[in-house]
Amino acid sequence: MNKYDNESVHTLLKIIYKVMEMEEEIQYYGTDVKISISEIHVLDTIFNNPGIHISGIAKKREVTRGAISQLIKKMEKKGLVSKSTDPANLSRTVINLTKKGVIAQRVHLDFHDLFNKEINESLKSLSSNERNAIDKFLNEVLKTTLTIESVVKKW
Repeated sequence: MNKYDNESVHTLLKIIYKVMEMEEEIQYYGTDVKISISEIHVLDTIFNNPGIHISGIAKKREVTRGAISQLIKKMEKKGLVSKSTDPANLSRTVINLTKKGVIAQRVHLDFHDLFNKEINESLKSLSSNERNAIDKFLNEVLKTTLTIESVVKKW
């Protein structure tokens, strides 16, 4: 691997870490409570799936029901979500966003919108061939990341 290859890899990693750091920095998402990355993504899942229940959230987030159940309890204490009985199935509990939960989800969405807008603005100066090359590269990086993930999970 030459110096150029290492620089590209390091630049990509710096970008990934910086985005993660930014998400960690906006921990309040316009509310009076600290919200973890896991919680904000669960809020997003609930927002995009009205009437969802714990099993549905667990399936969409690809985690256990127990993990989601514990997270929902924490989020309920923070005033981000509420529970109600599913009118279509009285034995099932639906998870809803509270006003505070909606605010947090919107601020999170605004962050992503701003990020996407700025990246798209950066790409405007590139030719179609250059953008296609970047897309190809990013898709290859994603495939590699998924491969590495499967290896790491076996460790």
